[in-house]
Amino acid sequence: MSEAASRAASRTDPRTLVPVARAMYEAGKTRSQVLSEIYGVDLPRETALIHRDLIRGDRSVRVMWCVHPWQLMITRQGGPSFPLGPLGYIDEVRAYAQAPNVLLVGWLCYPRVSNGFSVIGYDLDEVAGGRSTMVSLPQEYRQVPETGAKFTALGPSLVDVLADVIKAYHARWHDREDAAAYEERAATERELAAVEAIRQEPVAKPGAG
Repeated sequence: MSEAASRAASRTDPRTLVPVARAMYEAGKTRSQVLSEIYGVDLPRETALIHRDLIRGDRSVRVMWCVHPWQLMITRQGGPSFPLGPLGYIDEVRAYAQAPNVLLVGWLCYPRVSNGFSVIGYDLDEVAGGRSTMVSLPQEYRQVPETGAKFTALGPSLVDVLADVIKAYHARWHDREDAAAYEERAATERELAAVEAIRQEPVAKPGAG
């Protein structure tokens, strides 16, 4: 089987992805090489920083992260597990069947703001061109539909999308002075600071792990 055929078969059945990645790591491949073989292109550098700080680290944002690609970025045995439940499995299968250029990364959970409840992912065609373009489904979809999924451009990068949505959510609480509003403003300020720290990190450190 060719490398391209192997990659397509693996994404058709997401349950195969972690074993395939683990075998490649054990064979001595780097994170960039593993992601390139599975997705046809290495992922933007911001994914390594988001994985380090917002997924495995002690900071968080209000995103329900997908199993993949994040589980595939753990280069050694014994890292945290991202169980692949039925919902995530179905969404990955449906997205790949309808838009194989889209790599889902998660679901935003910032209610009552524009794009705050969106299913989001990378456009791998854009990534192959050196960009980090994010796409999403219309906000009314909380799952990938069985047919008719239409992903549209959402922002130039995952960091930009997170920052914009968090700022919009923070603004919702500006005119309130009760305890709940104070807590929400404080929480979103911490979330925004974590995202902006990733944006400001020097590009020179590859973090390919």
